[in-house]
Amino acid sequence: MLAFGFAALLVFGVLLVLVGSNIAELAAAMQLDMEQVGLLGATLSVGIGSGVLLAGPLVDRFPRRPMLVASLALTAAALLSVDPVMGLGRAMLHVTIAGMGAGFYETLLNVVTIERYRERATHAVTWIHTAATLGAVLAPPLLGWAAARGGFALG
Repeated sequence: MLAFGFAALLVFGVLLVLVGSNIAELAAAMQLDMEQVGLLGATLSVGIGSGVLLAGPLVDRFPRRPMLVASLALTAAALLSVDPVMGLGRAMLHVTIAGMGAGFYETLLNVVTIERYRERATHAVTWIHTAATLGAVLAPPLLGWAAARGGFALG
């Protein structure tokens, strides 16, 4: 459980810095000014917040495994379907949907971790959330390397 949560939140951390890590490539390829790039980055927060709000009431009412799979699949589909020739509107949609999926699975993993580890939940939640920080630290050079070889879509 902890290894899976760690891996999922590692990807969550990468997502947190995705737009900023590809800012030069995004701006050039999509001909965006800084205001538009900022708007694109802000849509991630809208997506994550929406995913958290949606997950809250659903996590206690429905089977969790299908919701986890669906939220992971939604995040992956949004990221894997990025196109190097898309416009700002579509890019915002992709970032928002990826954020929704990530916010949903992050909330779900928090609940499951707290329920499973009860008195030791603080340590377990801290451990998996450490992965988000690690992902956010490791992602920029890796995404920059990938973007330099295949554009922002690869990153």
